[in-house]
Amino acid sequence: MGDRRLELPAPRCWQLDFSAKLWWRLRHDRRPWLAARLDKLALREYAARHGVATAPLLAVVDDPRQLDFAAPPDDCFVQATNASGRNLVRLAGQLYQFGNGEACAGAAGYQALATAPLSEPAARHLLARWLAQPYHLAPWAQALLQPRVIVEPLLQPRVPPVLYDYRCLTFDGRVRTISVACPLDRQRGQAVFFDRHWQPFGLTRYREALPDPLPARPANLEAMLATAELLAAGLDFVQVDRWDTTAGLLLGELTIYPDAGALEAPSGCRAFNCWLAGHWPLPPAAAAETWVRQRAWWAWRRLCGSLRRWR
Repeated sequence: MGDRRLELPAPRCWQLDFSAKLWWRLRHDRRPWLAARLDKLALREYAARHGVATAPLLAVVDDPRQLDFAAPPDDCFVQATNASGRNLVRLAGQLYQFGNGEACAGAAGYQALATAPLSEPAARHLLARWLAQPYHLAPWAQALLQPRVIVEPLLQPRVPPVLYDYRCLTFDGRVRTISVACPLDRQRGQAVFFDRHWQPFGLTRYREALPDPLPARPANLEAMLATAELLAAGLDFVQVDRWDTTAGLLLGELTIYPDAGALEAPSGCRAFNCWLAGHWPLPPAAAAETWVRQRAWWAWRRLCGSLRRWR
């Protein structure tokens, strides 16, 4: 698998990068479809209408007090539907706070959670607090959502031992790059970006190290691309997250604020970030405002760098 260098000129000073355009969405974009993609239950219905599989649904309740913890299997996920990272995991009948999974990304895996078990009353209290709490990146969307609790089985990788997360960054219904990593890679600060033909992009600056070895091309890559583009049709930008499991190729979620709007995202390479942003047009007035904000950020970085050198 050869390295593929971006055949792009150095970005111009006036070019907006991906983070700048994502910042504009966070600050200004209030289209109802964005709120609908935040709702995990509504997302299931959207995927079903397009014939795209999701994890089996074991239970759904409006109030955590209605949840029968005796009914689900001993190993499952319990999730609030109104935001990412609001997850509990049940292992051998014991509940734990899972969050976004960072705590159990290391070699210990799920065993890392064993020091902080949750009682059923504590789990219900935490779920109720999550349902009442607006998503911090989109508090405006809370009025458009109907928060619920859903239960799903644990997913197993089709090719053990690693369950890879394939994040398809899709612009105007076209996958431009696939970010691939597993939880252990992310804990190690590793990630890689592939093109549609599974050639890794050769970035000019890496924020993370490349996994060694690189993830193998999935056998169902074409199906992954086709279903991602089906779900993203008509949308200016969305990240389609897929899991390759023993139950088939499943939709994880449609992410509208990847990296939570972090600066220098999705990579540390400005040329790559600007190339991605070039596939995401903004209205002229929005582009002008966002450019001013981006220039202010660069000026702040230069000032901080000068102060560090002065010390």
